[in-house]
Amino acid sequence: MNNLAESLNSSGALHFNGKRRSGFTDGIVSVGLVYSFGAAAPAAAPAPVAPPPAPDCHSLDDDKDGVNNCDDKCPGTPAGTIVGPDGCPQKITIDLRGVNFRFDYPKKGVHDINQGGREVGKVAFRAFMQRMNGAYKEHLTDMVVFANADGTRAAAEFVVNGEYLASDPGLPPAHGQKYVLPAGAFFDVRDGKVTRITNYYNLQDWIAQVS
Repeated sequence: MNNLAESLNSSGALHFNGKRRSGFTDGIVSVGLVYSFGAAAPAAAPAPVAPPPAPDCHSLDDDKDGVNNCDDKCPGTPAGTIVGPDGCPQKITIDLRGVNFRFDYPKKGVHDINQGGREVGKVAFRAFMQRMNGAYKEHLTDMVVFANADGTRAAAEFVVNGEYLASDPGLPPAHGQKYVLPAGAFFDVRDGKVTRITNYYNLQDWIAQVS
């Protein structure tokens, strides 16, 4: 029983008899009381909020290589790696056909070997390239090229991804070790021809990787 109402009523009558006045008066008094029993009705519970939908793999790129997780066949590629549409590292080939190296101009071309000596002239540079091609198999990634306004100075920063194929004199023996090495090269250019190349990489890092 939620509500109970009680009503109290009272009535009275006055009667006067006399020679000069007679009358009858009625009076009614009503009092009402209302009581409520039990707790108030609870407030309505808020409507449940639906959880946000789980992210779709097409909207995710965990390794930040520009290829979404659904299409990425090589997840976890290192930052800065050049990848193809499938998210796998892409081999970059630099075609030097048409690029002229004139090592006898203006005096004799100069090649500064990383942490080594300076070689001068075409013959020395040709021998260096033959030794490199026989001992190492390399391709470059993450390349950035810089040049000054008049095109007489240039530089390139890149990552060398290589395999040590044949022992190079004075260095650890080769047995197919692989290595990844940041490197740079600096150039002088005259009349559209390269007259100086200076290479740099961390030789101790390379030795640690192949030892």
